[in-house]
Amino acid sequence: MILHVIDALYPGGAERVLVELVNALDAAGLQVGVCVTREGVDLADELRPGIAVEVLGRQSRWDVQGLRSFAKYCRRNRVTIIHAHGRSSATFVALARLLLPRRIRLVMHDHNGRDVQVTPLLGLISRHLYHAYVCVSEGLYTWALSRLALPPEKCLILANAIDVSRFTTQPRFDDKKPLKGVLLANLRPEKSHLLVLDAVAGSPTLRENMRLAFVGSGLESEQGRLIVDRRNKLGLEGVVSIDGGRRSVETVLAEADFGLVASRVEAGPVVSLEYMAAGLPFVTTRTGQVAGLTEGQGVCLVVPPGDMLAMRQALEELVETTSSERQVMGVQGRAFLEQHFGLSKQVQRLIRLYAHVLPAGEERDRYLALSGSAQPT
Repeated sequence: MILHVIDALYPGGAERVLVELVNALDAAGLQVGVCVTREGVDLADELRPGIAVEVLGRQSRWDVQGLRSFAKYCRRNRVTIIHAHGRSSATFVALARLLLPRRIRLVMHDHNGRDVQVTPLLGLISRHLYHAYVCVSEGLYTWALSRLALPPEKCLILANAIDVSRFTTQPRFDDKKPLKGVLLANLRPEKSHLLVLDAVAGSPTLRENMRLAFVGSGLESEQGRLIVDRRNKLGLEGVVSIDGGRRSVETVLAEADFGLVASRVEAGPVVSLEYMAAGLPFVTTRTGQVAGLTEGQGVCLVVPPGDMLAMRQALEELVETTSSERQVMGVQGRAFLEQHFGLSKQVQRLIRLYAHVLPAGEERDRYLALSGSAQPT
């Protein structure tokens, strides 16, 4: 079994990447499972039938009982590869290394969007305990090659990818206003909800011609309460709604006319891919892999992160476009997504990485065949 490990399966970028990868690996004929080391399985319903989910419920990184339960599960299910998503999960798996059979290979998947910000502890763990390293940025890939002493075939930049078949695009020919926008992001400071509120508050055009929904978890958090208070003080109750984010992404996007990414820092982000999959034009900050590739391609408007005036101007520009113009942007976005972020190609590359960490034998040969490689390269 290939066991994908993550702290929780709440809606979020890394979590959605895990779901997409696990589903695709299962569809390819590999035995896969998911281990949630803490709690929260909101996205488990999006996994393909038959994919097992183990929830450890650990209370801390050093939870001894959680480590023991994890090791027992791996032994009982004859896990051959552990794919740890995120730095916290990677540290937990590293601590469990002493309790695990030596035959198990460890793969670290670093979802961090910043280029090279690796703590000494994480560097030590990666170098001595992990057999392969997956990341989302060129900077971390370069760091891995130079500092982890891993060959190129065991380091991989894996672009975020999604299964576009989950999304349906609908013609949006209605020129009636106000337009419905959605900012799909958990209510955290780095997602810049407050900046968006300030941008909307200062624009009569947006107040009149746009209705924006913040959709994401964290409504009861300190940041969530801060966002609600700011919205109310700015008098935007009828303009900006705040949703707890319990509905499916597909349902939310099917009801929208455009999407929004306002984050200061992102790796992908996955939500940009979801906007394109749903045929939505969008406004995004110039951060992460997707913005760099899509800028100038006619699928979105790109603004500097943290620039409230630029955000206001871009939203006004999008709101003032015609429905046919937005439709063209959406169609081009869907085509761009299928060309550059196709899930099948990314999964083939991941299976090839798995093959390189396995010892020579029938299992390795099978992985190479599934990845489209006749032999290691």
